Amino acid sequence: MRLIFSYIASLLPLVWLHLMPGVVKAQPGLPIHTIKIKDKHVRKGAGNTDKEIFNSVTLENKADNAYVIKIGYGDMGVAFSYGYVLKDSLPDGIYQLVINGTIESETPFINGKKEGVIKEYNHGILKAEIAFKQGIKTGYSRYYKKETSPFTILVYTYNGLDYLNTTLDSNNQVVARVYSVNGLIFRREVKRIPEYKKEIYTDKAFGLEDTWVNVSGMPGRYLSKNDVEAQGGIRNGLYELVTPYGKYQLFFELDTIKWWKWLDKEGKLVIEVHAEPGQRL
Repeated sequence: MRLIFSYIASLLPLVWLHLMPGVVKAQPGLPIHTIKIKDKHVRKGAGNTDKEIFNSVTLENKADNAYVIKIGYGDMGVAFSYGYVLKDSLPDGIYQLVINGTIESETPFINGKKEGVIKEYNHGILKAEIAFKQGIKTGYSRYYKKETSPFTILVYTYNGLDYLNTTLDSNNQVVARVYSVNGLIFRREVKRIPEYKKEIYTDKAFGLEDTWVNVSGMPGRYLSKNDVEAQGGIRNGLYELVTPYGKYQLFFELDTIKWWKWLDKEGKLVIEVHAEPGQRL
């Protein structure tokens, strides 16, 4: 049986700290449980036995086995390293995983489920804030820049599926957006990097061509790539992005999204998100 492989890599660390709309805040006053882990960094491939790599990761307090389980990271039935992860259901509280004295994560549980913002760290530096509601990834999450990349990624997820994914540069300006439907990419828009020229396009491999409709300014008229470029890459007013599964409605001011909605193919409202002052969607 294939063992669990390494967790999500290359999540992007800290640019701005205020919470985005849709992110659920953990309840104040929750008890904090700090789980201290010792990791001797013994790995497969250096002449170490399975027993040695298994025993190289230990809990300082054995009672913390009530909150975590040890899993192997590897492939094809071979574990190359081990680590501890939280169990799926825990009593109310905020659970901190601390490895060799450095915090790795903070996870709030309410009513036995993840609820609020899970914080993940890389060597003690915040790298991600991931929104959960009743145990399901829902709301705006943020993945912060790292040394090799100046970008912050904002992802809106609903019931575990991604919808709107926005990439911001170090000046908090949008350089890319990805629109997904049922968790699959439907359309991408990017500006040329690193020149940052206004270049908005549709990748035909991922979606349909010419699917923007300017509802407020040109009812029923599709807005093509050439139309957008003729306007200097700037959108204003209410637009729709139509898919076979439903549609996005987005209200732009100077190419900045002020609010957006997702409606299913019957026209029923599923998601509605409004930007707060100074925020990017």
